[in-house]
Amino acid sequence: MINQQYAQFSLGLYFSRAFSARLNYNSTQLFEGIVAPDYTYESFSVDGQYYFNSEANLRPYLTAGIGEEIWDKDDDQYNLQINAGVGLHYRFNAKWALQADLVNYFTSDEGSHDQLLTGKVIYRFGEGEK
Repeated sequence: MINQQYAQFSLGLYFSRAFSARLNYNSTQLFEGIVAPDYTYESFSVDGQYYFNSEANLRPYLTAGIGEEIWDKDDDQYNLQINAGVGLHYRFNAKWALQADLVNYFTSDEGSHDQLLTGKVIYRFGEGEK
């Protein structure tokens, strides 16, 4: 498949400054080639993050999770997917932060490894980070 940019939507819960969990969803159209048809790709995952240096504004972190990938070319075949990676979180204030991570996704059904570089804008509802 040809590499493609796509949006990822996340909803997270911060248990403390050091631990968080996130539900992720993404979808895109991928192309096999210039003249080949396009296919819808979707994935869902539940991920956990552990933040180092959690009292500072700049926080490196580890992330890992489990989910499913869905390809419409395989008659909506669902494949188990696990992921792990590293990231960097920068806190602007109690409500706003930026985050970037590099994650490797492994699908055992297809034996594939896919890498995803993601940038996120974080907004915390309520009082924000205390």
